[in-house]
Amino acid sequence: VFLFYNSNLDTSNTLPPPIPITLEKFELENSDIVVVKGTYDHIERVFSNIGVKFGYVDSSNFNNFSLNPEQIIFINCPGNLDPHGLRKLKSFVYNGGFLFTTDWALKNIVERSAQ
Repeated sequence: VFLFYNSNLDTSNTLPPPIPITLEKFELENSDIVVVKGTYDHIERVFSNIGVKFGYVDSSNFNNFSLNPEQIIFINCPGNLDPHGLRKLKSFVYNGGFLFTTDWALKNIVERSAQ
């Protein structure tokens, strides 16, 4: 299941969960920003709150679409990808893609990809 988020700026003090709109695989592959769902971090809430469009994918579906080195990939903590996903991400970065991770995702993504 791939999701795309597009919501209006919320000027309140709370960050409501984003409202999902179904996104086809083609559109996810062509999103400038792709966020991989996490448990502890939620960059998608920030993007949604400021009106930034992005593709959103669960780590279990990360291998079901192609990455393009012009994209920016945000991986929320804890950053759990299987070995195939790690190889795919390593190739993405090697070919010029931008990867943003935080916290435990550094250990689970960056360190494991370097091995």
